[in-house]
Amino acid sequence: MPLAPLTAVIITKDEASNITRCLNSLQSVAEEILIIDSGSADNTVQIARQLGARVVSTEWKGYAQTKNFGNNLASNDWILSVDADEVISPELASEILQLKLTAGEVYAFNRLNNFFGQWIKHCGWFPDWKVRIFDRRNAYWVGEYVHEKLKFSEPVQIKKMQGLLYHYSYQSHEDHWNRIELYSSLSAAELFANRAKPGWIKQKGGPVFRFIKTYFFKKGFLDGKAGWTISKRAARTVALKYEKLNKLYKNHKNAND
Repeated sequence: MPLAPLTAVIITKDEASNITRCLNSLQSVAEEILIIDSGSADNTVQIARQLGARVVSTEWKGYAQTKNFGNNLASNDWILSVDADEVISPELASEILQLKLTAGEVYAFNRLNNFFGQWIKHCGWFPDWKVRIFDRRNAYWVGEYVHEKLKFSEPVQIKKMQGLLYHYSYQSHEDHWNRIELYSSLSAAELFANRAKPGWIKQKGGPVFRFIKTYFFKKGFLDGKAGWTISKRAARTVALKYEKLNKLYKNHKNAND
């Protein structure tokens, strides 16, 4: 175990296909594994308990607040935050075991994303640094919609680990499209809540620019067919976001006429 005990906190809903791989990678590094489950209909909870995790069920509070809920229930102050579809590599586990967790420091992992069996090294997907070990007494998650992030009550120094965090992000093309629908809806809701009204040029040019940025500037072409697919779908995500935002404004106007 690291020189200070860690609690691994994972939020779940219907993660039976991922959770075994995730939990097995945590066994050597976390003193406690805490699952915060929000209504799984599969056997996520049973698998987690069989593998020694402590499971707490709660209603979905949003990404940030559900993670904060879990952090507050942890037995240890130092948190290792992972997603159910992520795996600690053996190299990263070895580093964690040698860590001398120090006040004022947080620890970031470089996440490598898997897209239907292919590790993506470009497209803006890698390097993908995420702070994943922190002291809960100085950290909390924020973000009401998508892309929750950590905030700190006092300044921190980020230490980057060398080992990789593997991310098995999508189960199928259908799963990827469902995620695109979800994230575009959340992004549109966030823009609407902030009263953002992007102009015609941004709405029409945004998807084109996203494709160019992902495929050319971020060298998605070096990832072959996967890079082409990711770039096209990134553009579609932007288009959907603005389509849904316009619909929200239209519905709001109709409701107030």
